Amino acid sequence: MYLSIKLQRIEVKHIGVRMEWKSLPTLFGILAVILFSVGTAGPCLSFFLVDFTIALENSSATVGMTQSLYFGAVLLLGPLAVIMSKRYGDKETIIVGCVMVSGGLMMTSQTTSVWQLFISHSLIAGTGTSLVVSSIVFIIGHHFSCSAVYLGFMYSGSASGMLLTPICCAQLKRFLGFRGTILVLGALSMNSIPVSLFVFKRYSKKHGQSKRTESPAIAMTDECVGSVVDQKIIRNESDDDTNRRTLSSEMCRCVHGISTLSLFLENKNLILLTIVRALTEYAYIGFFIHFTASLIYKGVPEQEAAFALGSFGLGSLCGRLTAFLPEYIHLWNKNSTFIMAMLIVGTLMIVFDYIRTVYVTIMSAALIGYFIGWYLILFPALVRGSVCKERFKDAYGAINIPAGIICTFAGYTVGLVYDISESYRLSFFIVGGIFVLSCVLMTIANIVPKLQKQ
Repeated sequence: MYLSIKLQRIEVKHIGVRMEWKSLPTLFGILAVILFSVGTAGPCLSFFLVDFTIALENSSATVGMTQSLYFGAVLLLGPLAVIMSKRYGDKETIIVGCVMVSGGLMMTSQTTSVWQLFISHSLIAGTGTSLVVSSIVFIIGHHFSCSAVYLGFMYSGSASGMLLTPICCAQLKRFLGFRGTILVLGALSMNSIPVSLFVFKRYSKKHGQSKRTESPAIAMTDECVGSVVDQKIIRNESDDDTNRRTLSSEMCRCVHGISTLSLFLENKNLILLTIVRALTEYAYIGFFIHFTASLIYKGVPEQEAAFALGSFGLGSLCGRLTAFLPEYIHLWNKNSTFIMAMLIVGTLMIVFDYIRTVYVTIMSAALIGYFIGWYLILFPALVRGSVCKERFKDAYGAINIPAGIICTFAGYTVGLVYDISESYRLSFFIVGGIFVLSCVLMTIANIVPKLQKQ
């Protein structure tokens, strides 16, 4: 009996995570949900941007805006996911999101005008993706220990979609056309619905409170870290879990006592992260939307352009799974790794359109995807480290509101610059420069406190 109990638990001491064997189905289930929903809807319109531009007889800026509004909805509607998850539960919220993603893709395959594309893809699929993504992040931040390992594992599903979707679409398009291919993607995304029904647990009413039934699948240890106390997450200081556990729960002022606005006013880290999130999401989404189109307009065959986008997804997958490594080997902390990732991504974006050979293009796309994977995983980890788990939903949802508003114009403005200059060099120089600017802001935030101490 004692031996069987001991064998049920794994402890990964170096990363600070305590995990149950029975949690593995939940981990792989969430990965599958993200793969079938976000992994299919995210790259869809980016890959078929040129096809929709020709079929709908519109500019790249207008069609690109539909995709940027999709990503904007993912970020902007985070508070809606907070409300629904608190009222109905994470399971119900995720299922609704999966239904909307699948239905939105199927409707997108039948659109004949731009306004229909705005409704089907930007509004319906975007809202569904927001519900799925936000709820998954909330589950990780609230029920799992704050580790980039879990964030990377969960979100490797969307990176796998970036890898597989373009390659599959390029082959299916030859037989079904681009509309038939999108319809197949919508059918594939429906697989996320039964997976969600099987994986997630329901909320149960007990003693007048809404409380999640304790399941071994989500029984992870987590420590409360105060937003006002744990200021070192943005500064270039150590943030190991041993020191965090010594903090008293009484010091965590952000649990129920203050509003979300006051939480941001008292925590300069959250304000800085909000600015960086808005800038980098605009740049990332603008680049991703026009990635395939930039290659096709340069004369790259569609099959090789799909392979380049697939290499971007492969790099992103590897980046998300290895984002924890620099901290694990004590090379850099999360903040330093995050800054370095933004610097490399910005530099590669600036020079991307100057590359002429297909091989170098594919390698550059893989590198950009790899460090984008670091960026995407480390950002929620930084937010989670700046607030206690009870306020993580509020803080993360509020941070994404400005980013969602700004990135709705990313696809349009990047496409507009292309329509004016007839080249993506200036567009990609702008988005790459924004990443470098964000890197500078984070670096200054690290240097200024050290100078003040001297």
